[in-house]
Amino acid sequence: MALSDDLSGLPTSLPQERIEGWNRVIRGVLTHSASTGPDLNAVLQAAPDFALGQAVRGLSCLLLARSEMVATAREAQAAALSGAAGTPREIAFVDALGDWLDGRPSRAAARLQGVLDRDPRDALAMKMVQAIHFVMGRS
Repeated sequence: MALSDDLSGLPTSLPQERIEGWNRVIRGVLTHSASTGPDLNAVLQAAPDFALGQAVRGLSCLLLARSEMVATAREAQAAALSGAAGTPREIAFVDALGDWLDGRPSRAAARLQGVLDRDPRDALAMKMVQAIHFVMGRS
């Protein structure tokens, strides 16, 4: 597995030639950019087995809090599970998606908080934890 560091300085299972697209996704998540969806779709089209990207796709669908997005989140989970194993961080994101799909969003947030606790530079984990708490009505 080729490892390339993302903009937080954390390893991903993406090859170096795909990392800038992933960095655009992270920036988009952090800034609520309208280009985040298309940027994520481009990354996943080029690397459909990128577990972290699939997990972010699924988590983002659930964050919309729309029942019609659950099927897409499940598709993302299946793609993440059938893809490459990924880094421990990536596996934690996939497991968090599974937690939420199993009806345990608090567990998903706690799992991602664990990722953030292990590496406080992980801006993506920070944003996802904050977003899950927001959707659940927690400050």
